[in-house]
Amino acid sequence: MTTTLGGRALPSENGFRVAMLIGCGVGQLAAVVAALIPTRAPATPSDDRADGEPDAVPRTPSGAAA
Repeated sequence: MTTTLGGRALPSENGFRVAMLIGCGVGQLAAVVAALIPTRAPATPSDDRADGEPDAVPRTPSGAAA
């Protein structure tokens, strides 16, 4: 998909069109894959304290004190 100009091979208009169509297809595929990634449930406050205030000690994702 090239054309010759001054002894050099350059991409033709059709070559650019095919490249853009491939790029659009890859972009659409990426959007579908991204839409199918599951989301996490929102974090809930810790029930360790009776007054409903969150813990003062930051916790790691495993639940241990940092």
